[in-house]
Amino acid sequence: MEAVIQRLSGYEPPYDSPLEEQLALFLPKHIEDEAKFFKQYQVETPRGTFKLDFLVDSPKGKFGFECDGKDFHEYRRDLFRDALILGSSDIVSVHRITGKDIHNRIEDAVFAISKVEPDAFSERGRKNLWTLSISRSDLDVIESTDDGVFASDDTRRTNMIIGRLSKRSKDKFWEKLFKFAMANHYLTTEELLEKAFREHVA
Repeated sequence: MEAVIQRLSGYEPPYDSPLEEQLALFLPKHIEDEAKFFKQYQVETPRGTFKLDFLVDSPKGKFGFECDGKDFHEYRRDLFRDALILGSSDIVSVHRITGKDIHNRIEDAVFAISKVEPDAFSERGRKNLWTLSISRSDLDVIESTDDGVFASDDTRRTNMIIGRLSKRSKDKFWEKLFKFAMANHYLTTEELLEKAFREHVA
């Protein structure tokens, strides 16, 4: 019984935003039965404590998910935040879905993530996501980049970019950001972002 309560802890309202509620109701349907789903998961890092909107803790790893409302997030700041989370924990990856995509095409967004991060989902969940997505669109190109997932739907001539940092990426971009943040630990966040911009780090 305790395992069931723990697994369902991410479902319980209140949520910080309607976007979080929408993702919380959709995402857990597609993860492993043994996985636990947490909301507002805290991670201690050398530059402070950060909260992930959601964490999927499955037998195959821990995966973070963030809802990006355009008014509340900045690209470079988020990159460093996510790199610090990865460098300070056993979390495998952090995925950022825009509010627009959560609201308008959550099936496509989560399906695209499942293609590059299959371990975060159950086999049945991946099949269901494919069925849900293919019934609405035709995401024919899905690929992982240094800092995101790119998906293209030629039928509707639309593209989708999902922010992503992962320890499983070949480029280890997250590690570069983490080391840069640690080497410049004496700088404020704003100074760090400024220096990263000047030096073309992020």
